[in-house]
Amino acid sequence: MKRSRYPLALLLLVGCTYPVFAQTHLVPEPGQLLKHDEYHYKLRMIFSKGYDPNVILRAVILPSFQSEQLVGIREGHQGSTVFVLTPASSVWNTELVRLQESGSIKTLDNNGVAISNDKNTSFQELKKRTPPDFRHIAINENARKLSDSHAKRITALWRALLINVHYSTGESTGLDGTTVHFSMWTQDYGVMSGQAWGPDPGPAGALSLFAEKLALYAAGRERDGELDSDLEDAERIIQVPNRR
Repeated sequence: MKRSRYPLALLLLVGCTYPVFAQTHLVPEPGQLLKHDEYHYKLRMIFSKGYDPNVILRAVILPSFQSEQLVGIREGHQGSTVFVLTPASSVWNTELVRLQESGSIKTLDNNGVAISNDKNTSFQELKKRTPPDFRHIAINENARKLSDSHAKRITALWRALLINVHYSTGESTGLDGTTVHFSMWTQDYGVMSGQAWGPDPGPAGALSLFAEKLALYAAGRERDGELDSDLEDAERIIQVPNRR
């Protein structure tokens, strides 16, 4: 879950919980396209290109204190491409501004007294650097060609965990971290989706970490050899059968 970037913010939505034990599987979710809150509506609009019909799989990465990202693989006549979509500024910041102005969240001083928005320097700075309309946020896209072998192995990673999505028992709480929403379409099961929260040492955490590494690769910040190493690490933890 996202958190405020400015201090002493009292979020009135603090009841959210996340599993903090080693996650062996992804947790069910209604899917990014079906969540009905304002934030996920904005994400659907911002990342709509990531849901084009030629996109075979995707991960929506929601880290605390950073901009969101969508990384995916699209197929075309010239083969597979890995791409990453990154907003120029955090979509969550537009929610912080909206919630602060509506009174849903408040900033308190050291005595626990609410600070009015016009006297709240941190809020005014946040508002100044945040577009008034999320639709004005520029989206940066980076993409790289992906070999058929890599595309098949990455697809196998997604499938291995998405085919085994189920609810967990014995959940605890976690602060900040990164939530990753995975989804893909398969001919036999249709659309499959699931989510994970991390950092986490289990298979779900391994897939989340790989999704972040894949985003770096798409952005040109990792070399081919690093992608191979990242894939092998994820395959080893997730125990994907018939890797090659």
